[in-house]
Amino acid sequence: MTEHGKPIGRRSFMKCTGLLATASTAAMAGCLGGNDSSTPGTDGSGVQLPYWTWYPSQSEYANNRVKELVKQFENEQSLTIQGNYTSFGDIAGGKWRQNIAGGTRPAIYNSNNFLSGQFIKPGWIEPADSYMDSIDDSVLDGMEWSLKLARNVYNGYDADVVEMPTALCLSRPFVARMDHFKAAGLSPEDDFPPKNYNHLVQVATQLQEDGPADYGYQIFGDQGDITDETLAMWTTAEGGADGLFLAPDWSDVNFDNAVWKEWFRKYVDIFQKHELSHPNSPSMSDEQSVQLLIDGKVSMMQFNSLSHGMFLSRAPDMIKDGTIQYGPMWKGAANNRGAYFIYAAGIMGAPKGVGQDEWAKKQAAGKQFINFMLTDEFQKELHTFTGGAPVNKNVWPEIKGASHRLGETMITTAEDTIAEVGWSSHPQHLTAMMGDTPPILQNAIRGKTSPEKALDEAAKRARQQIDFSM
Repeated sequence: MTEHGKPIGRRSFMKCTGLLATASTAAMAGCLGGNDSSTPGTDGSGVQLPYWTWYPSQSEYANNRVKELVKQFENEQSLTIQGNYTSFGDIAGGKWRQNIAGGTRPAIYNSNNFLSGQFIKPGWIEPADSYMDSIDDSVLDGMEWSLKLARNVYNGYDADVVEMPTALCLSRPFVARMDHFKAAGLSPEDDFPPKNYNHLVQVATQLQEDGPADYGYQIFGDQGDITDETLAMWTTAEGGADGLFLAPDWSDVNFDNAVWKEWFRKYVDIFQKHELSHPNSPSMSDEQSVQLLIDGKVSMMQFNSLSHGMFLSRAPDMIKDGTIQYGPMWKGAANNRGAYFIYAAGIMGAPKGVGQDEWAKKQAAGKQFINFMLTDEFQKELHTFTGGAPVNKNVWPEIKGASHRLGETMITTAEDTIAEVGWSSHPQHLTAMMGDTPPILQNAIRGKTSPEKALDEAAKRARQQIDFSM
């Protein structure tokens, strides 16, 4: 039994597929239905709401904007948010889990769905299914496309939707210097973004040989980026579910299959064979690469759009005038543009020693906060300063038109990326993605082993560490 008296076990995989029709285009509107005094704490007055989040930590710019929106919500609801603005390392490294297990926990949090299994399996989270009917129907209609994805990524748990999507991290977009394209004799309209891998190599080579930058296209080998950035987008665009880290039914790892071996070989070739990336690529992070692009040392890369705030703070003029532009990842053989995962909000159950009535008020305020995150205003802001794709489709027309084209890139990617290739919320997904895998793959980039042998070894290690029986 879990803390909520409901067992969390494996559901049939087939139960989780095909549950919803295609996403509705109905607009989203408003907040949770008013301040119903019959529901504990829905007026928010005097509530102390513990809230943890990590994803604005990518940039100081994003962090400041999140805090401003939090302050707005506090003022509107007459409550106090006890914010814990932490780092990815704190949740990935176990600090969150240790604190929650010890009784210090948030009533609401924001994180990535692929990190949340460590909280879902012990029963610490109140499933979003339990409060879904308190959200306005028009909001749910507008979110339908993201809820379909959610039902796939949480397919190992009894609840269909465990956390509420508030934004999506889509397949890593291309980002490039348009002045470099022009200097190299390339067309920003016809040659960007690259249409496939061969076109990528061709364009990057011309950028490097005829343009002002030292390197045409940057790959990442950093411990935290080698598996969760460009490479995993290539494998899922080309292999669909076979390109995910875990099989869709959570029965095995995938990354020693033919799809991974083909595309990791191509990834390594960018550095070893074509010599298109910086010498520090085996340990390079996407955050470091942002500065290389700004400084003009690299012409093009694919990166996590969550770092968009770094461009806004460090190169605002180049973003504003379109010198730096985004473009969608190519559509691969699997008829999609790569995988995506959910930036989710979750509601936590009461820790031991805290009264249920007291905690219920915090949960009610947390649900109000989730609904605030789904409003048009918040969704537009979220896109603007974090680079997250709005789940509120009502704002999609309003994020188009910027010279950097991030909005158009996100919409194209969302429309062409199917829900079956989302990263799962298996409690050990992070072990599959990071764990022992990155240093083994780094050795292949450095030329110390072949890409194929590296993947075989990484898969062998992961199978020794991951529990596939849950």
